[in-house]
Amino acid sequence: MTLLVKENNNITHNSLVMPSGKTGFRSEKKGDYLFITGEGVRTDLTAMIEGTRKIYEAALENRCDFLLVDYSKVRFDVPLAEAYNIVKIYEGKMPEFSKIVMAIVVKRIDWELAKFWESISQKRGYSFRIFARLDEARSWLMEEIKSRSVS
Repeated sequence: MTLLVKENNNITHNSLVMPSGKTGFRSEKKGDYLFITGEGVRTDLTAMIEGTRKIYEAALENRCDFLLVDYSKVRFDVPLAEAYNIVKIYEGKMPEFSKIVMAIVVKRIDWELAKFWESISQKRGYSFRIFARLDEARSWLMEEIKSRSVS
């Protein structure tokens, strides 16, 4: 189920798919950035692509290039190689992702996968960074917004 709510010229995107897919998604425009939360378990590349597609669509709908993504309630139960595969999907199917600056918070248990994904993404020219804490992610993103608005 997907619900788009427009309030004060901001679009809030809610999508919940719980029982079998075990994922949840919410996005909300907060000033200069889009705050996205997710929950559930990603067990294969298809589930990762679905989550990425929701983020991509929310960024496009809100015309926002700065994203704060709280995936601290998401568990990634996928092989490390999927981090490489998902970046290949960005390159082929999501060209606007190259313009996005994204700070992502993940669970410590997913740190190895997330940091590997961050490394591959950055080598491919994406501005994505992984954090363990939401306040650190928000601070980094606000600095990026400030530095890019000055340039």
